[in-house]
Amino acid sequence: MYCSNCGKQFNQGEKYCAACGTINAELNKVQTKNNSTKVILIILGVFLVIGVLVISSINYLVYDKTHKFTKDDYLNKALKWNRCSGNNCLTKDDLEIISEETFKDSRKRKLKKITFRVKDTDLTFDVEPEYGCGDNTFCIDGSCGCFISSYYLKSNYTGYNYTLNKFNQKINYDDRFCQDKNDCIYKSLYISKRSDIEGVIHYLYQFLDYVNGMNNSEKKIFNAHNELNIQILKTNFLDVDFIEENGVYHIKFEEKYKPEDGKLETYINNFINAKNIELGY
Repeated sequence: MYCSNCGKQFNQGEKYCAACGTINAELNKVQTKNNSTKVILIILGVFLVIGVLVISSINYLVYDKTHKFTKDDYLNKALKWNRCSGNNCLTKDDLEIISEETFKDSRKRKLKKITFRVKDTDLTFDVEPEYGCGDNTFCIDGSCGCFISSYYLKSNYTGYNYTLNKFNQKINYDDRFCQDKNDCIYKSLYISKRSDIEGVIHYLYQFLDYVNGMNNSEKKIFNAHNELNIQILKTNFLDVDFIEENGVYHIKFEEKYKPEDGKLETYINNFINAKNIELGY
């Protein structure tokens, strides 16, 4: 580089001309550019630090807080499977909290799980938040869908098969009237031939005696899910409901197959005859 005033060549890094003292304009431009770059980098660094602090604050203020479901929300969800009405049904007073646990889900949100027990029974289940379409509610005709995801409470309540499972354990049931395991889980007794009918009748009367011997809390669980069905040759289902009158349970028959003699065997045969079902022996 040369001096713009006298034409003398500048030495490397020389800020002023040794001959006339004129400033080295080219070197000044380079330094100014470098200084501007440093300022920009410093500003970007400051914004980066501020961004990290803001995100950390959001995580602390929003995502690191227990999601705001009240105890009543948890209790109401715990009772959602309770489908009976009247005085002999599960209420909030029949439930006790045996543990509370805080955890973080995949979205880093802090959530709470509450474990309930039905008093005077060994039925326990959890209620906890989950992020998704909301309470597993969809329209049957497909007109509804998952448009907005949010947090909702879910439950792994198993009261719908609690009574039957307890009874099956008591009599060491071998699933002989189940077509498969799902039949037993969903309270269905399978008849494939006429010789099965006697065994199914014996099973149901044993179950009726067991139900009448349960404590009040167990009866409240049963009252919400007090039905079985008899499945005859895969596609024919006969309902067997249990109703309580004056503290005693008995079998309620469907009116159109109702036996005049009040016998369960007649009830089953009335159904078989009405459906023209052919059973072998």
